[in-house]
Amino acid sequence: MMEEVFLHLSGSNIALQSMVQILADFATVEGVQHLLCALTFSFPLHVFLVVRDAQRPVFANAFKCWCQAAWQYIRDFPSDPLLDTDVMSFMNSVFELLLRVWASSRDLKVRLCAVDALGQMVGLITHSQLKAGLPRLIPTILDLYRKDQEIAFLATQSLHNLLTACLLSESGPPLLDFEARLT
Repeated sequence: MMEEVFLHLSGSNIALQSMVQILADFATVEGVQHLLCALTFSFPLHVFLVVRDAQRPVFANAFKCWCQAAWQYIRDFPSDPLLDTDVMSFMNSVFELLLRVWASSRDLKVRLCAVDALGQMVGLITHSQLKAGLPRLIPTILDLYRKDQEIAFLATQSLHNLLTACLLSESGPPLLDFEARLT
């Protein structure tokens, strides 16, 4: 069945936006993390071809859902490597796209969805990718605090995930050094 869905994702389909949303919801509700790799490889071309701001929130939400599914899978099966080099490469590319293009959109909804997705991705991308993205990511998140309370709440969640990924790293020293800034 999933192969048939992937065939629809690879073509030019009017319902692509709805299909991506359904698959994103399915990944988090049903816990089909083992299909995460197949999902991520089925539509990278579509991600980079989406140029209209109206479609970007749906794709950003899908990335957020898949990241949540990946986190759940990692918690449930810590010894099973879900994120191989191909998936990590894809995640790093999506992180760059969201951070450099979508998070700087003029459309507030696109920016908000991008920051929400980035907040879920920060613990899954490589340490070096996160370190390189910090100078752009922190101001992008903090800029959302000037909006209403609901937006500030989502920005707080992303900032929490970012600080957790930066300060509680298992693969090296913390990325942020507050003591050096205070002296």
